Amino acid sequence: MSYLSGVSDLGTETPLQVDPSYLYDLVRGIVLTNSIAAITRALGYSEYVGELVEVLRDYVGRFIEVVAVEGTYIPGLASSIASRVKVPLWELDLPDNFLEEYLEVLIGYRQALTSGRLTRSDALNLLQLTCSTLRIGSCEELLAEVEPLTPAVALQIALTALAVAIGGLGGGSDCA
Repeated sequence: MSYLSGVSDLGTETPLQVDPSYLYDLVRGIVLTNSIAAITRALGYSEYVGELVEVLRDYVGRFIEVVAVEGTYIPGLASSIASRVKVPLWELDLPDNFLEEYLEVLIGYRQALTSGRLTRSDALNLLQLTCSTLRIGSCEELLAEVEPLTPAVALQIALTALAVAIGGLGGGSDCA
């Protein structure tokens, strides 16, 4: 079954219209909050992890708002990914620099998408990177569900997987 029946306007990518420093502040916020949540959990203070996850959700939500391509919503994608996510982001033991690099790849990919330079091969590479970084199982089955894979769809999968890896989104752009 293909989820692409709900996707429209994949050819209307617009440039990122945000101050780069804001975007990188979001990246630093995601990385720092995720790290603090992981350390807090490891120290046995799991009662505080929930509050940190809410902050993480806000950062990720704002990141996705900025990086997502309008018109690439894929019905059922989040549910499909949720069944494949092994553990939450803060339990992955990702080194901070690795998570930061992954988020920067998403930013660079989005910028390249606007220029029209990306190919199916780039989309496959992003899908593989997302599956390995966020420990998403059955990547081949996920690929089969979203065929034909385009660069815009690969970015939507990556952003949806990031949201699913933190248990969904919260917050929004109300906070600076």
